[in-house]
Amino acid sequence: MGSDFRRYWIGEALSNLGTRTGSIAYPLLALELTHSPALAGVLGFVRWAPWFVLALPAGAIVDRIDRRRLMIACSLGAALVLGSVVAALASDHLTYAHLLVAAAAEGIFAVLFTIAEVGAVRHLVAEDDLPKALAQNTARVSAAWLVGPPLGGVLYAVQRFLPFLVDSASYVASAVALVSIRRPFHEAREARPWSVGSHVAEIREGIAWVWRHDFVRTSTMLVGGTNFISNAVALLMIVVVRQQGGSAPEIGFMMSCAAAGSLGGAVAANWLHRVTSPRTIAVAYPWLAAAAALVLAFGLPPLAMGCVYGAWIFFGPTWDAVVGGRRVLLTPDALQGRASSVIGLVAAGAVALGPLVGGVLATWLSGSQAFLCLAVFGIAIAIAGTAARSLAAFDDQPRAALAEERGT
Repeated sequence: MGSDFRRYWIGEALSNLGTRTGSIAYPLLALELTHSPALAGVLGFVRWAPWFVLALPAGAIVDRIDRRRLMIACSLGAALVLGSVVAALASDHLTYAHLLVAAAAEGIFAVLFTIAEVGAVRHLVAEDDLPKALAQNTARVSAAWLVGPPLGGVLYAVQRFLPFLVDSASYVASAVALVSIRRPFHEAREARPWSVGSHVAEIREGIAWVWRHDFVRTSTMLVGGTNFISNAVALLMIVVVRQQGGSAPEIGFMMSCAAAGSLGGAVAANWLHRVTSPRTIAVAYPWLAAAAALVLAFGLPPLAMGCVYGAWIFFGPTWDAVVGGRRVLLTPDALQGRASSVIGLVAAGAVALGPLVGGVLATWLSGSQAFLCLAVFGIAIAIAGTAARSLAAFDDQPRAALAEERGT
């Protein structure tokens, strides 16, 4: 798919590996500093909370400025933030408050980068290659998820600052890869005068576009619900195993078993797309989320918990390629940032709420009871998706039909 996409992909693969290496250290460090599952959940929430505040304004910003330069600046900014955590840990001066601030700052850079990235990928590959490119992006995330947690657990056991050092270096690698790409990440734009009023109007235009398209609106609600369950379940798994005396490397390997499912799913995504109808792919994934949470309520050992989680996540890459690819193709380039910000607000907002609710459930309920609560929520989401008319009519469309719908 071209050298530019390969350079971008390699840089972000390294960045994803660093992020996954550091992500396992965040809750472990919070538990060590506070001895509170609820405060560990608060930290997970803070990492994603910027989506609530910044997503919509950021989408309008992304549609105005150079996407490539913005992505480079975000990578370098995140590297500096993680560097401050490394320095504080190395000098034994890190506090929970410092960790919260660093998590929030990293989250801010992630909001801007992610919204810009959605539209950028579309300009690095041919339109026909977009689903394949999205599947490859999911594969790199899955591979990082497979390797990163056990690596992070081992590094944390050696020195607490090492996972954050790896994460910081990975952001630098991302910036270097993006600098090497000369192709523009957006169509030609005319300079437009900026004002608070125009910014608000542009945000409203993006919200209206997403709401007007039944398929985009419904699929966004589904991914928000499954993201909430996924991240609540992930934190509950870590807390339950830790409360049972599990070690950091054991937790890391448990999560890597789950990641193996995602990586396998990314490899199988093209085949699953060929043998399964798009509607089945779109509707079945939420049902699998509910089923996974229900099975986890039976008090399984760590390795089995990771395998159950991974069996569900196996189908995530196919969902991303089929449903996400169609959303990107439907969205005009001039609206990519704003549409992505609305979708990201729902999706990432659910990611932020997941650990927060999971931590609260772990504080007040047993592990089995907490998983059962999530299973009930998952069943409600799955029923809503099955009943949605826009998904009932979902099928592959010829490019002309997509272009016509995009213009509506």
